[in-house]
Amino acid sequence: MYFTDTRPKPMTNRRDLHDILSSTIRRPETLTVGEYAQLSETARAAYDAIRVRYASGGLVIRTPQTRTAVSRVDNLMDENSGRIGTQSGLLISGAAGFGKTTLLKSVMRATNLEYDKYRPDAFADGFTPIAYIEAPADGRPKNLLQHACLFYGILIARTETLSSIQARLVDTMNAADTRLLVVDEMHNLSASTTANGDTIDILRSIHNQVPATFIYAGLNLIGGKLLSGPKGAQITARSSALQMTHYAMRKPELRKEWHALIGSFEKALPIVGHEPGQLAAHADRIADLCSGSLGKLSELLTGVAIQRIRSTDSNETITMNHLESRAGFAAAA
Repeated sequence: MYFTDTRPKPMTNRRDLHDILSSTIRRPETLTVGEYAQLSETARAAYDAIRVRYASGGLVIRTPQTRTAVSRVDNLMDENSGRIGTQSGLLISGAAGFGKTTLLKSVMRATNLEYDKYRPDAFADGFTPIAYIEAPADGRPKNLLQHACLFYGILIARTETLSSIQARLVDTMNAADTRLLVVDEMHNLSASTTANGDTIDILRSIHNQVPATFIYAGLNLIGGKLLSGPKGAQITARSSALQMTHYAMRKPELRKEWHALIGSFEKALPIVGHEPGQLAAHADRIADLCSGSLGKLSELLTGVAIQRIRSTDSNETITMNHLESRAGFAAAA
């Protein structure tokens, strides 16, 4: 176990989200087996701690789905730049473990990078170009507004009305020049209750009052109950859809992408002695272990990489035995 002076931050308030989007964990230098073996015990512990942190939170692979999402949001923001009340959005749907959160972070980082070119030091000047809100588990409209207000640091009185809270939130978002709003965990809003229907109405209202591009993300949204009724249609009518799917090896184009992803991960893993290509040769078997899920692939490879870093081996090569053992442990858990 390695402790550092840095801890991961949530994305649910503007300061922490800004820190996440504007900073990166640099990949540590890769040492040879001989160089690693020559490190002192203290130097090895420090090097291992840096590598564990990078594998845990800094390793990001740009996938075809990520590139598609970044490109769509980029185009949508251009299309929405002159619109008022009719902005188009993006609906991102996928099963659990498909890498939705990682994809959202990549999209927000790309947008943040472009906004920094337009307005350097925006955060210090009080601007919040990107906002991230999680839909509340109970789906109640006041709880959604509270989550949004907490992100911006807006204090709410217990007796304050929904209309008053929403009005102050909209004013804050516009004053902060919010250009991209991500509403995650949308599956928490079920269309089967009046309260959740009211929550969707509030989202639509905010969508009309804030000239921003909206991303709605959640589990199994497309074809689900939430978006099948008249309330959900208010979201789908103005949103294009991006369905995150598993990589099916029977489809040549997806199989090719999967093999390329394995190779990219091998090159990025901060381990000593592993030669890229050793795992790519077993890409189909790895797809079976992960059910073709990118999120599960990332968890599997980074988990095994951390295990190898924490081992006493100077050569940390990852084999299929390591992956199958880890996958079996995960399945048993």
